[in-house]
Amino acid sequence: MKADYQKRCSKEGGASLLELLIVLGIVGVAVAIAAGRIGPTLELQRLDTASSMVASKLAEARMTAIKRNQLGKLHIDAGLTTMQVTSPDTAVGPVETLPRNIIFTTSTPGTIIFDSLGRLNTPAKTVILQSQSGRTKTVLISAVGEITIGPMS
Repeated sequence: MKADYQKRCSKEGGASLLELLIVLGIVGVAVAIAAGRIGPTLELQRLDTASSMVASKLAEARMTAIKRNQLGKLHIDAGLTTMQVTSPDTAVGPVETLPRNIIFTTSTPGTIIFDSLGRLNTPAKTVILQSQSGRTKTVLISAVGEITIGPMS
């Protein structure tokens, strides 16, 4: 009886090479499927992040105007995808850069100016952000200074 047990134990050596290759193949297919879905999700997340960044900088420019009782400006450089708050010509905060592969569209204004009461000095403005695949998101600024992030399109 002891001899039978020893024979059985010595024949069981774990998984064969073929079994391991099959499992690795299945895992590889699952990873390939998941990787194909991550790219578009990351792009939409970057677009959401960029619109939140712009709304935050606009709010900072508006609050700067109110606190200092003078003009507050958000300078947008569409070519470099950067923005910075100034009051009137003094930098208030650091230059912020949009997330990778997100750009300002050509219709985005170069400078958005708030008066000392936090209102725009012009009619309502719209900042349009665009992803590499062409998806867009807008940040709307009303004439009274209300900042709203629009839906994705």
